[in-house]
Amino acid sequence: TPMAVLSTRVRSVSDYFRQKFAQVTNPPIDPLREAIVMSLETCVGVEQNVFEETPEHAKRIILATPVLTPAKFSCFSSDKDGFEHALISLQYKEETGLRQAIVDVCQQAEEAVRQGKVVLVLSDKDIEPGLLPLNAFMATGAVHHHLVEKGLRCDSNIIVESGFARDPHHFAVLFGFGATAVFPYLAYQVMSDLISTGEMLMDPIEAKNNYRRGIGKGLLKILSKMGISTIASYR
Repeated sequence: TPMAVLSTRVRSVSDYFRQKFAQVTNPPIDPLREAIVMSLETCVGVEQNVFEETPEHAKRIILATPVLTPAKFSCFSSDKDGFEHALISLQYKEETGLRQAIVDVCQQAEEAVRQGKVVLVLSDKDIEPGLLPLNAFMATGAVHHHLVEKGLRCDSNIIVESGFARDPHHFAVLFGFGATAVFPYLAYQVMSDLISTGEMLMDPIEAKNNYRRGIGKGLLKILSKMGISTIASYR
C-alpha cells in the first residue's frame, strides 16, 4: 500500500499521519511485560495550579480508558457542577468552505470556554441533509491549538463524538491532536447492526467491551513504540 501522500486514491486524513516503525529495532517499552507502568487512565476537568493544593484540585472525573462507552458518554451530555458542557456540531454548508468552517468551530469553542464550559463535545453525528461533515481529525487539532494560543486549553476538555474513528490509529491521531476522550458511535452502531442481522452471534454489551479492549491494546502498542507509558503524555 503506498503512503497516503503518494496514493492515487482518496485516503482518510489520519492516513497522512501513519508512521512505519520499520527502522526501530527494539521498542523502548513492551506493553505486555511492562503493563504495570502503562496506563490509559484519563482525567476530565479543569486543570488547577500545580504549585497549590486545594479541594478544587480533586474535582476531576477519572476514566480508565479514553474510549467511551455509550453510558459514560451520556454522563457528559448533562451539566454537573464543574463539568458544564457545550455541544459543537461538525457540519457546514458547502458555500462556507472547509477553512471557514474550521475557523467557525474554533470560535465557538473559545466562546464556550470563556462562558465557563469545561467539556467541549465535538460531534459529527446527525448531519442534516444538504450539509457536509467537518473532518473530526482537522477540527480536533484546530480547536486544541486555538485554545492553546488563547490560553484557555487548561480550562477545557475536548471530547470527540465521531464516526471517523474506527481503528487504534484513528484514535491515536485524535489523542495526539488533543482529544481527551473519544466516543466512536458509528463503530458501536455497526456492531449492533451485525448482531441484529445475525452476522455476529454475541451479546451487544460484550461485543462493545471487546472492541474497547482491542482498541486499548492497540493504543498501548502505539505508545510503547514511541517510548511513552501513559496516554496523558501522548496527548
